[in-house]
Amino acid sequence: MRAIAAEARSIPLSTDAIPWNTPEREGGEPASSLSGSRPQMGEFMTFKPPCRGIVAAVAAVAFAIVAGLAPSPGRTQPAPENNCFNFANQMIADNFRGQQAKCPDYRSANMKWESHLQWCEQQPRDRVESLKETSSAKLDGCLTSAQGAAVPPVAPVPAPPAGPAKGKSFHLVPAGAEDDVPLLCVDVAGGALAQGTPVQLWKCHGKAPQLFGVDGRNGRIYLAAAPHLCVDGIPNQQLLVVQCQSVETQWRYEERTKTIRSSNGMCWDVSGGRRPENIRSRRPLIAWPCHNGPNQQFIYND
Repeated sequence: MRAIAAEARSIPLSTDAIPWNTPEREGGEPASSLSGSRPQMGEFMTFKPPCRGIVAAVAAVAFAIVAGLAPSPGRTQPAPENNCFNFANQMIADNFRGQQAKCPDYRSANMKWESHLQWCEQQPRDRVESLKETSSAKLDGCLTSAQGAAVPPVAPVPAPPAGPAKGKSFHLVPAGAEDDVPLLCVDVAGGALAQGTPVQLWKCHGKAPQLFGVDGRNGRIYLAAAPHLCVDGIPNQQLLVVQCQSVETQWRYEERTKTIRSSNGMCWDVSGGRRPENIRSRRPLIAWPCHNGPNQQFIYND
């Protein structure tokens, strides 16, 4: 590229390269300067293009600059945002299942969704994909050797029969009255009705992953399409789908404050939701101390 640019600079540009097309010049007489005589009435001034060498050199330089700005095939690209959301969800689900199986390697596993997301956003895509594969293989090995016996992976619940499932949705109280802003609902990530699946925000669609029942007697919020599965979470960590018999926290919906809260002062919370830009699809829900802010207020209805 530098050689091409140097070649372009070495080509002289003179005023004679753009001559006046006058009878005197065509006759071979000395040409006057541009500040001298001008074409007379009826004569025409024409522009003669510069030599082909200049055009070719300039075009080559421009092409080289553009090519330099475009990403080369060998340059590592950061993982896209959607891929990082999926990566964070998988890490949480894998770590949860490893802890449930009491695998030694998962005793202090990272259960903070945000930290997995931030790590992913700073890594090249191929490294993220490699870690996802490694995590799956590690979990499979953990479940196979846990307690000296094979432990089968948790199978997803079969799809519910056709037709709407019984239950209602929790949708976030909208911040304004804009008609073009879609409602966001509590959602089982990826529609996977299985133990260990993270709970998140998603655009409301009224299907099974967003329909829940409230068991006030036992303090449980369960999946309407899979009543043996409930939502639970420990303080400051992401809410997950778990077996209802293993729920550790009793949750209830309080109509007055529009919050889903526990007796120990924890609420369902959109992570980072005090910042308006974080109120969007795929944001995780966590158990967080109740403050009755907009990122903790949900309407429970059909």
